[in-house]
Amino acid sequence: MPLTGLLPKAPVRQHPGAAQEWRPVTLPAGLVFLTAYGVRPALLLLAAVEARRQTITPEAALLASGPIGDSFYYRCLAHRLGAAFIDGDVALGNGARYPHAIHAGLAPLDDDAGPGWLAAPRGRLLAHLLARARGGERLGARLAITTPSHLSRLVRAGTIASILREATLGLANLDPSLSAKAGPSQAQCAFAMTAIAVSTFAFGLTPAFALAGVSLSMTCFFLASIWLRLFAGAASTACGQEPFRARVEDRRLPVYSVVAALHREARIVPQLAAALDGIMAQLPQEFSRAVPISPAWQKFAQSRRFAQSERKL
Repeated sequence: MPLTGLLPKAPVRQHPGAAQEWRPVTLPAGLVFLTAYGVRPALLLLAAVEARRQTITPEAALLASGPIGDSFYYRCLAHRLGAAFIDGDVALGNGARYPHAIHAGLAPLDDDAGPGWLAAPRGRLLAHLLARARGGERLGARLAITTPSHLSRLVRAGTIASILREATLGLANLDPSLSAKAGPSQAQCAFAMTAIAVSTFAFGLTPAFALAGVSLSMTCFFLASIWLRLFAGAASTACGQEPFRARVEDRRLPVYSVVAALHREARIVPQLAAALDGIMAQLPQEFSRAVPISPAWQKFAQSRRFAQSERKL
């Protein structure tokens, strides 16, 4: 099944130096369809404002805020597109490539009778599919919907061999001179054998002279390593002109997930919440892409603080 019909065309980008036109925040297509499934418009409007402030996609801001999970979001999306929602194990086609399929949010299915593609649309692909659904097109015969995390698991499970090969031989394929996969070269083997033969012959003829020569050589190597470290430290303190680096747009920055193990350590939650609040307060607003703490975590932290204050009283 051809892929060209599912992918949107590249948008026309505005010139970086042009002034941005201010427009009131409206619900984008990636959020407005959720109102038909019981989601409050006020929550969607807050996500749209946050997405515009951080220059990220609206659905990313909504899912990062916490009240709505990705499973609910993509189930509603599947119903809106008239497609099936898949949350179990399915066989992907041979065209699934890691990590390209994960980044694109689209992977072929190995099922000739059913849909040809498994999609976890985000960004432009999501807006494109919703626009086609508004035009009356039913996409259920061509694709099925799943969550990005489930698509990532399926792609990784189906391409374990390529992932292991890339992790093992990636450096050797990129630059063989930086990898020791091939072992020592012929020149290195010849030098090592020559050094062993010369040392053995010298120790057999004049042990005292050979020992003095080996000791002197080791001393020279040791002094050379010390001088190398000293000069490297001196060179690192030299004032050099920093190269120009263009500022990276916020939407191109990676999103990191911080996992904190809090098993039987509930008293740490208020401290963790306070530390995250402090980090967000110290960062300038234009450089901060931190997502506000979920209201559920804030309520839990407040309850823990209240309980601790009662114990002190």
